Amino acid sequence: MTTSGINVELSRFRIAAERGYDLATEKYTKIVLTLQRAAQSVESSHSKQSKMAQLQNTALLSKQNEEIQELKEKISVIRENIESLKAQQKDFSIVVYGRAMAGKSTLMEILTRGDGKSIGKGTKRKKQEIREYYWNGLKLIDFPGFEFFNNDENDKSGMNAAKTADLVLFLLTNEEPQPEEAQCFAQLKSLGKPILCIVNIKKTLNFKKKDAAVKELQQIFSEDEEIQAVIENFKSFAPNYHQDWSDIKFFPTHLESAYLAHANKNPDEKLYEASHFQEVGDFIMDKVRRDGTFLRIKNYVDAVAVPTNAILMKIFEHAKNSFKECKLWTDSHKNVREWRHEFWGHANTKLYKIFENLQQNLNYEIQEFVEENYDAKDVAGKWRKHIQDFGYIARYQQILEYLAVKCEVELKELDAELTNELKYSLAGKTQTDIEIKGTMPWTQYIKINLPKLENFVSVSEFSANVTDNTNLKFGGFFSFFENKENKIRDAKDKLFKQLKDSSFAALTKVNNQAREILNRYMLVNIDEFSNVLANYALMLARLGKSQSEIAENLIGEYNELNSVLFEDAFSYKGVENVWGIRATMRIPGEMSIVIVDNTDINPHDISELLGERFFIMKPQKNWNENMKKVLHCDFKLDSYQLDFETDDKTHSVTPLEKVNPTRLKLAQQISPYPIMA
Repeated sequence: MTTSGINVELSRFRIAAERGYDLATEKYTKIVLTLQRAAQSVESSHSKQSKMAQLQNTALLSKQNEEIQELKEKISVIRENIESLKAQQKDFSIVVYGRAMAGKSTLMEILTRGDGKSIGKGTKRKKQEIREYYWNGLKLIDFPGFEFFNNDENDKSGMNAAKTADLVLFLLTNEEPQPEEAQCFAQLKSLGKPILCIVNIKKTLNFKKKDAAVKELQQIFSEDEEIQAVIENFKSFAPNYHQDWSDIKFFPTHLESAYLAHANKNPDEKLYEASHFQEVGDFIMDKVRRDGTFLRIKNYVDAVAVPTNAILMKIFEHAKNSFKECKLWTDSHKNVREWRHEFWGHANTKLYKIFENLQQNLNYEIQEFVEENYDAKDVAGKWRKHIQDFGYIARYQQILEYLAVKCEVELKELDAELTNELKYSLAGKTQTDIEIKGTMPWTQYIKINLPKLENFVSVSEFSANVTDNTNLKFGGFFSFFENKENKIRDAKDKLFKQLKDSSFAALTKVNNQAREILNRYMLVNIDEFSNVLANYALMLARLGKSQSEIAENLIGEYNELNSVLFEDAFSYKGVENVWGIRATMRIPGEMSIVIVDNTDINPHDISELLGERFFIMKPQKNWNENMKKVLHCDFKLDSYQLDFETDDKTHSVTPLEKVNPTRLKLAQQISPYPIMA
């Protein structure tokens, strides 16, 4: 395996490392400031929410605040990655991964021309036994297994080494791929590293008969349907991680043959050629000689780009959840307003009917009472007792208490409905309790504020004198009865008028007071509840807008970072014509899209260099069309009110069809609004 020109390339590699370090450090500083702004935005909303007395708890803001604080704490990892890269910037680092007994030690022995002492001891290697080799300025790191990729914070050395690696060699065998292999590979792919998959053919050969062994090897690689089936089987795991592994290079080889071909003083070139390892060696050396300088820049870019992409999506997720909750609170507010209108109509109908019925009832009762009591001495006392027996005040009190209970029950149901919606819409991530006033204070208020029963009784002292027979003469008998009847009629009319005037006035007063209780107490409480919902919805809309703006600023920093990478890639590949780059989108290790007016870029060349799918897209006539092109579907803009008094609004994007997760992440990088999918 030739090593000519490696030292020259490594010298350039170290110069590029200095530039990459400066670029990564600058962007890291700006990302820290962006996260500080995000934290301040959530804290400000939290402060406003705490002033809304009726809100006991809204966990969305608490959850977002916790996540922002976690991001701020974990952002230090970016700094650590940058410093780790700087500490080893003199070395081109290659990390080898694969399950136990896959052939990692054999691979290392081949690359370093070792003596083979480590071969075949994979099952005896300890978890901590990480082997490092230095060869021709290249640093080779061999990990014993996949346990270095678990979730234990103290046991992530495998992932940390991958973050600073310039090239990853991933070792498979021609045996059935295992899920843990795919899981480890997906984690590595998400780091944006160039990966070479080596498929070690585990086939026992009789090397005492080398000619026969060579022929058998030639047959294995010429009739490679089984090998390709294993490769395709491994690729089929990719959708489980929302990734595409179609662009990954797979090199089948027989490592044992490759090692034995050079184990002796006299290399067996036929056996080495038959092992198919030459392609593996050439790929590694080409990467070092041809792409080493670019890969070091890319390493620094990805040290910032990978976590920044995650932060960007997290802030947009916060904006999306803010808008989701905003819609729920807005809908609940509308439901309360609609119910208030219905309740007001129902309550007014109830009060009108009771007033009408009581008027008719009073008219009849007064007539009956007058017939029996027109000549009574204590008319007022008797009428008061009569009214009390019929319970006119109690009738109003019952109606108002019924309306108060109905109001409370409905508000509680609307509250429970909102709480349920919040719980299920965000997968149980939030819980909201809203304090609603109970029935008892309302009942007490009704008793205190209804007019007293005495207001129904206001009868002046009067006497009908219907029994006066003074100066009765012959012929006056009929005059006497006629005079008496007139006096009785006058007494009845006078009493009826007095009772009707005072009682109807009192009834009107009670009715008006009942309406006052309805309008100024019950409806005011409903309106207060409604206003809490509306104000909280506005606050969430403003929070979502603020988060969207913060994410949009982060997109700018992220695009600048990736633009440097793309420009270096174009220059590295000798691309001379690039006119009008309008936008860039990138998911490190997965896919990149550049919107450019005109260029002679060969996407395949850039894909190979980046280790991820790369596409060129012509700019469409406007932003909407660009979004449709990236999403592969149409969408609508949903609006959220930001102010009661103005028409100021913010928006979110809702795709009208199911969107591929990768395309959604890419589209989010050219959208100032969160994509609700």
